[in-house]
Amino acid sequence: MQVCDRFGRILAGASQVPGVGRLVDDAEQERRALRCLRRKYGVQFSLVLRLERFIRLVQRRSADRVIISIEPVVAAD
Repeated sequence: MQVCDRFGRILAGASQVPGVGRLVDDAEQERRALRCLRRKYGVQFSLVLRLERFIRLVQRRSADRVIISIEPVVAAD
């Protein structure tokens, strides 16, 4: 893992840390993740969700979304 902005651009001098990702398949964890994103990005997050919803309506697509939980791997001593 490496620190980046919301567009995936790696920040200068950011160090790398080993990590593991997993798909979130629990409804409560999904709600928690969305709350965290809403808290972090505020109005920007709401606007992106509305834009996404509008595009899905125009394109007549389903509302499939995947949330991935990424956690650092702690090295054993």
